[in-house]
Amino acid sequence: MSLLVNNLIERLDSPRNGDAQGASLEMPATKDLSALFEVPSPSKARTSAKAAALPTLPVGSVAPVNDDIFTPKFGTSPEYSYAPRMIYFYYIAVNDSGSLRVSHYEYHEDDPDYPDDPVLKWKEIPRNRPDLEKICLKLAMNARSRASTPPESGRNFKRVRWSHVSYIMAFFDEPHWNLRRKPSDGSCVLFLTRKGSTDFIPNHSFYDALDLEVPFSPTDIRSAVAFINHLKRDDEGTTLGADGVTETQDFQFNLMLSVNFEDGTSSPMDIIIDPGGTNQGPPIEP
Repeated sequence: MSLLVNNLIERLDSPRNGDAQGASLEMPATKDLSALFEVPSPSKARTSAKAAALPTLPVGSVAPVNDDIFTPKFGTSPEYSYAPRMIYFYYIAVNDSGSLRVSHYEYHEDDPDYPDDPVLKWKEIPRNRPDLEKICLKLAMNARSRASTPPESGRNFKRVRWSHVSYIMAFFDEPHWNLRRKPSDGSCVLFLTRKGSTDFIPNHSFYDALDLEVPFSPTDIRSAVAFINHLKRDDEGTTLGADGVTETQDFQFNLMLSVNFEDGTSSPMDIIIDPGGTNQGPPIEP
């Protein structure tokens, strides 16, 4: 399929009526990350010592709150004020054979004003819906054509590891498979605290979500979601790996989709995709 990406991106320039989430929360750039990340030094922050595992809650104790990804956190406190400069992008599609394709990509944009700065060398990712939809369209076109700007970094939700404060962006490239939307359908990403006999950590890192609509044409609009991974150890906002040693936390979550029936006469059916991922701290700069 031949499409002109620039023309498609121009369609996103005009804000939609009533788009309350379109406002950007701008924070000044800073080179001093110590106040935000509480990491002693870059060299110590990258030590390979393994942090102790978080203790399992005893039976009958009160579990931490499993927060919704749409909870606004960015800019509410110094702990949640570091702006993402990377996107982990996940392209999901059903092939003609009926098999599922999942391709991983890592996206960032160099900042020509700070080419040698270890923190500011990548531009901040915009934190508003129209700009995120433009980036998502560009990444989706790259993935659909199997191009390499950026190149594929993984597949099939295998070895998913996040080590940057970043946006997580999931895009589903099917016309009748739509990620759930807030508030009518509920959240499209649900973090699990238990799967089978395995316990997982409740969400305390992933917030500030936005539902996205990505148009390949005026009548062909696909769904996506973007949310910030703040790389936190706990619901107090402690940075993962704050003591300077490598620390990991495993998460399990459901991607919730609504799929239309062929005849269009029935309500859509819910489909669940259940990937997982690992946060690793201290956060890598930028």
